[in-house]
Amino acid sequence: MATSVTGKVSILLNLLLQNTVGLQTASAPLERAIQQVFTSGAGLGAINRLYSEADKSLAAAYDLDLAGTLTDALGAACVFARVKLLLAWAPAANTANVEIGGDAAAALFGFKDPTDVLSIRPGGVILLMAPDATGYAITATTADILQFAPSAGTQLVSFAVGGSAT
Repeated sequence: MATSVTGKVSILLNLLLQNTVGLQTASAPLERAIQQVFTSGAGLGAINRLYSEADKSLAAAYDLDLAGTLTDALGAACVFARVKLLLAWAPAANTANVEIGGDAAAALFGFKDPTDVLSIRPGGVILLMAPDATGYAITATTADILQFAPSAGTQLVSFAVGGSAT
């Protein structure tokens, strides 16, 4: 039986803005649920590759080669041609940021330069999702390195990458 990947990503935003003026309280609730279901495959709303690492210790830059020699949790080769999902989070106990960006020689996802980074602050989360058929294209040797680096000291990061092989 071929390996398949199915599931969903759900985000629930439930916030309440309030202000009391005199004897009255005004409020404005903000509720939004976003859900993306992924089927197994390579087209619209589909992924067939999933790679993750938990509590990766970073003392220096770590290059995740998405078109390289990754192995998924079941021991199968995990080579990406398109990325549809990137979720990365840092524990609140971190003492500095974790920076996500592109490698100088093989940047991707719009990280066109080594200084283009997103910072995950301690306790923070970053989610990129592109469930369309195209996703974020991966090109071996020129656009396939996702780099994680501590802004200072040694920091932890966990992440999951979902996409397709074609």
